[in-house]
Amino acid sequence: MKSEVFTENNIVKLLAPNYFIIFEQKETNFDYLPIEFESLDKIKSKLASTKLMFDEELDSTLDIIMKLLHFPRINYDTSELTPNQISKINNSSQSIIPIPLEIFKELYISNGYKNDRDYFILCEGINCEEAFRESIKNIYSFEEFNSLKLKTVWEDICDYDNGMKEVVGYFNESNLELLPLVHFSDYLGKVDADIFKLNSKAIYDLANYRWKQQAFLDSYKLLGQLVGEIDEKKKQEIKDDALFKAMFPITIAAPGQAVIVDKITSDNGIPENELKALKLIGIHNAIENNGLYLSIKKIERQCFIELEKLEAYSKDTRRKGDNNRYIWRTLRKIGSLITEKFTDNEIDIIRRASHINTFSNFPLGLAIFPNATAPLCCYKSLSYKPITPLTRTLQIQFPKKREIFVSKNSKILIVECIEEEDRIRKASDKMWDFFRQSINKSHFNVVYEVVRDVKEFNDAIKKHPDTLFLIISAHGFEDHESNYSGIKIGKNDYWSPIDNDFRSPPIVFFSACHTGSRGKGIISISDLFIRSGAYTVLSTLVPVDVYKNGLLMIRFFIYISESMDGKNDFGNLSEVWKHVVSTNAVNEVLESSLKLKDWAMRKRKDGTWPLSDFQLIEAPKKLDIFNVYDRTIAILREIAEREGVLNKFDKVLKVDNCYPESLFYQLIGYPEHVFINSLVLEFDEKLLKNE
Repeated sequence: MKSEVFTENNIVKLLAPNYFIIFEQKETNFDYLPIEFESLDKIKSKLASTKLMFDEELDSTLDIIMKLLHFPRINYDTSELTPNQISKINNSSQSIIPIPLEIFKELYISNGYKNDRDYFILCEGINCEEAFRESIKNIYSFEEFNSLKLKTVWEDICDYDNGMKEVVGYFNESNLELLPLVHFSDYLGKVDADIFKLNSKAIYDLANYRWKQQAFLDSYKLLGQLVGEIDEKKKQEIKDDALFKAMFPITIAAPGQAVIVDKITSDNGIPENELKALKLIGIHNAIENNGLYLSIKKIERQCFIELEKLEAYSKDTRRKGDNNRYIWRTLRKIGSLITEKFTDNEIDIIRRASHINTFSNFPLGLAIFPNATAPLCCYKSLSYKPITPLTRTLQIQFPKKREIFVSKNSKILIVECIEEEDRIRKASDKMWDFFRQSINKSHFNVVYEVVRDVKEFNDAIKKHPDTLFLIISAHGFEDHESNYSGIKIGKNDYWSPIDNDFRSPPIVFFSACHTGSRGKGIISISDLFIRSGAYTVLSTLVPVDVYKNGLLMIRFFIYISESMDGKNDFGNLSEVWKHVVSTNAVNEVLESSLKLKDWAMRKRKDGTWPLSDFQLIEAPKKLDIFNVYDRTIAILREIAEREGVLNKFDKVLKVDNCYPESLFYQLIGYPEHVFINSLVLEFDEKLLKNE
């Protein structure tokens, strides 16, 4: 395995510095491919010392990264902010970029480098040549970097007194969990000795501290909206209510591998260097999102076995039309296996999270947690970040990530890959025609292209370089011999973005079966699209129905449009998708019986119908997203009982009868940084310009 190099195009130059780490690489391989077609024995010998496929050449960067996590972050640490501004910050972290020594020499020494703010740190054993010092102002040998005082760094970069300069010191690996709190406290101007007294292993104490910080911001905003004089009792009520409702993002690191990958990698568990790298990745993400970091030691093999069986069963179920008791039984079992890894306090923190970033190869959103009957993905917005290969995860997480903004006239490119003679094509055409009619033309520019082979597919992508959303309509395939998944294009082409020439649009949605399976450890096409430059990808664990998929897509874009118009408060793609999933439960319940669906859609004499009662009257008052399927069924039973028809549907109105297809979609990558709300856009643009 070789690290893939960063080029200058990857680097975001902003007010605060980028931190470049220069490391030795035995061989720089620009032609590296993510899939090696070799014998199993040969692959196993290559992977004997790894579990998460982390390049050992990056080991030398880890201690440097750990120190850099204490340094000022991009932009926001260089400015004093109001509480209202702080509440809108979504993407703030150190921009850390590992670069091989030879690439560093070529890009930054031979060509010259003009930015005097950036820091360059040489890994241990690399000599700081005179030419380096002549070309770059802030370059440090390993020894010089280790002697840097943190106070000096903050004074050099930040020109205001924020409290950090006086109190912060370097943490060791055992208490790094405090760092996200320290950085967020810096925003609030409240960095004091109390933070450093917290026990980093007492995670609930950290959460309580962060809830109080969030309550301060939320109550400040609420009090600012009130008109007239406010008495102290009212102020305290607002503050107490803010503390009760306070939420913040969390990052969960949950390593583990599917059985087939587990067998061909290290027999000695997850190596220490990989656990360290994963922790640093998770801490950095928690800092980035002003959240809190949680971790579990390992996702057990049995979880992947259950997931593999569930994915396989879903394929059979789609053909045989079986009932779905097994699906729900397995979701509950997965929930038990996952939640036993967390303490009660950690489960409470997860339950109160505003968003969850998961660094894992396992779809944690499928788990049914205590005090809920619906899976986690129904009531929490989640972003999945696969961790194999871990080298790739590190390379994506640590540099500053650009924000993606969904603005009016954003282009949606639909690429139809299903051949014309295919029996699914007619249904697909009908669905995409309905999609184009349903989408708000003032918000989106929808382009539809039909392709017959890989060349036409690539040409369609290149023809529309301004595409924001790429929707790929295709059949998915899994090559179990070579262990990867892809799509079928036209009659004979089977494709996945394995080569290095393909560049993906920022947002990719698959209207295709099992493009992101996790149970068998297959290299998924969705992960390969992330490798090819996609910012976020919507993929599926199982086969999907063309019409149901189309309905989800339409609802997704309708809610995005409503957010753009200020009709709801979804700020990013992840929040929109969570709403799509949770509100889709009623459709999946009704799909469990044709007679039930017909009853729900049949108009009464007064022009109403049972489904409208559910959506407009009952659900807003009674629906509980922690138990969304159970509550949906209970409400439908109440409506049916009022109409005197419950006896007709008593047997079908049970949760185990419905197939919860929407649960098996995953948003991977960084959908939490794809912003929709125009206020977020305005704030970020002004701050980036230092206005």
